[in-house]
Amino acid sequence: MSKGVNAVANNIDYCLDVTPKQFVQTANSGTPTVFTPVVTTDKYFRKAIIIGAKDLAATGNTSAVKIGLSIAASSQPLSIATGTNYTIEAPVGSRMRFDAWFFVTGTTGDGIVVIYW
Repeated sequence: MSKGVNAVANNIDYCLDVTPKQFVQTANSGTPTVFTPVVTTDKYFRKAIIIGAKDLAATGNTSAVKIGLSIAASSQPLSIATGTNYTIEAPVGSRMRFDAWFFVTGTTGDGIVVIYW
């Protein structure tokens, strides 16, 4: 990449506008639940921050939430303790589907807050 192109790519005046969005989702204990944004046309994301909380006020979950790519409840390898977060980011030039990700809670009513763009 030439210096001129790199300078333009790193100049904030040439960046695309991105509007972050968020949603909260709770689940029944032990039931794998697919990530489902409130805006149903939002099927993809570039980056998502998943927070272990049951509402947008960040009320703590009773137990850790587990996330992963499997519908099987016992196959969610990433554990998010209450109040902590995990970031999922697609490689440069690509995107990820929300419906490829699942979460499981240990307590009915616990959930996740997802901030994405």
